[in-house]
Amino acid sequence: MGNYLVGINLGSINVQSFNAGGDHTCLLATSGYLYCFGSNDRGQLGQGHSLNIGNSANEMGEYLQITSLGIGRRVRVVTGGTEHTCVILDNYEVKCFGYNNFGQLGYGDISNRGDVGIQWVNISPSLTWERVKLLNISILANSILVLY
Repeated sequence: MGNYLVGINLGSINVQSFNAGGDHTCLLATSGYLYCFGSNDRGQLGQGHSLNIGNSANEMGEYLQITSLGIGRRVRVVTGGTEHTCVILDNYEVKCFGYNNFGQLGYGDISNRGDVGIQWVNISPSLTWERVKLLNISILANSILVLY
């Protein structure tokens, strides 16, 4: 590979960190915006549709869309599972989207999220965001671990 492996066209996106799920990748930019590409059949890119991104012309670089997570919201941490993604936002809310066949998104149901919009997960009804400062979130296959 070496010099023969071509870099990914990210346009002007400055990457702070990234996470690769089973068949999708999300980039956390230094701006706090989230950009995801790859397979999206379960809504794991959080774009409000289920079309794959990055497999056709004019989808990467300057064409890569920000994953909208709420007006004015920025991402602190991103992690990806086999077919789902979770983020911790700047206000310490957690949002998860993608495949939810085992309830791994934490909504108390098995409906996918992100293919028709994004909703946030309330980790515990007894905790308030003023008292809880989430430190990290990790996904392994079809489960989520939250550290606070």
